[in-house]
Amino acid sequence: MQDNIFEEGGALNQYGVDYNFEGKKIDSKGGSIYQVPGFSLNYLLKNNLLESPNYIKLDVDGIEPLILEGATFLKDSLEIKEIFVEINDNFLAQKENVLNVMKSYNFILKKKFDNQSTHHLFNNTFNYLFVRKHSDEVN
Repeated sequence: MQDNIFEEGGALNQYGVDYNFEGKKIDSKGGSIYQVPGFSLNYLLKNNLLESPNYIKLDVDGIEPLILEGATFLKDSLEIKEIFVEINDNFLAQKENVLNVMKSYNFILKKKFDNQSTHHLFNNTFNYLFVRKHSDEVN
């Protein structure tokens, strides 16, 4: 785990990568690097540590594509109806990767919501709502 400024309960920490929520290299001056255990969604489900959810909200400050790519159970788990993913539209690689992964898992974009943040850093960050594509829907 890496953060720019340690603040209890704060956000914008990075897990396993050296870039921030905008895809920019992290300047860790004044921040901290520390170890935190992490588990994939596949691991949690396979080992019955978590029941398969119906809805998922994913907001992990830039590593959304990595989480989704590793969550291969999403492709076959028909219990999951909707996935809400926070995407920074300025981080083009993140956005394209999320859209591609969701398409490969048979989810389509239903709506894009403004995140309602008053902080200028998040002006181009949105919540994307994906729903499972039904077999009768055309590409």
